[in-house]
Amino acid sequence: MTREQEFIKQLEVYLDLTFNDFDKTRVLGYLKEYVDGLPEHNSIPLVIEKVIYRNLKVKDIPAQDCNQVFYNPKDILDLVAHSTGINIRLMTGRRREANIVFARHISMYLIRELCNYTLKDVGKIFNRDHTTIISAHSHVITMIETDIESCTKLIGYVKYHLAEQIKQTA
Repeated sequence: MTREQEFIKQLEVYLDLTFNDFDKTRVLGYLKEYVDGLPEHNSIPLVIEKVIYRNLKVKDIPAQDCNQVFYNPKDILDLVAHSTGINIRLMTGRRREANIVFARHISMYLIRELCNYTLKDVGKIFNRDHTTIISAHSHVITMIETDIESCTKLIGYVKYHLAEQIKQTA
């Protein structure tokens, strides 16, 4: 077993998921880019303590919207994680329990609406295709229109705390 295969196995165990071949090459590419390669073969098992957030593209802002405030997606993920009790790793992972999917869909909707990100960029955050983001977005809009209380309360909570963060930094 090569160093790369050992690292991928350790990472899969730590994150409680399995990578396909495409994801394995992406992980190794990020590792080589940020850490200058893998640890030596006989080194101590690697434990990752923080998530590497990718540099995401933001779509161009039209001139008339320049006064609008755009939020950081990590802040939105943190607030949704705090209010639902579901950590970010589960929200961006592949698990399909109802409470995790609910938090994931709300996060996708809020990042799309409040961060001025494209569908593709939101998909990169959650390791999903842009069509999944479209589906989640329309699902949350349907919940808002049918006045699902848990959905509107969570969105209100996140928007309120984001506005408070902006007021404190201003």
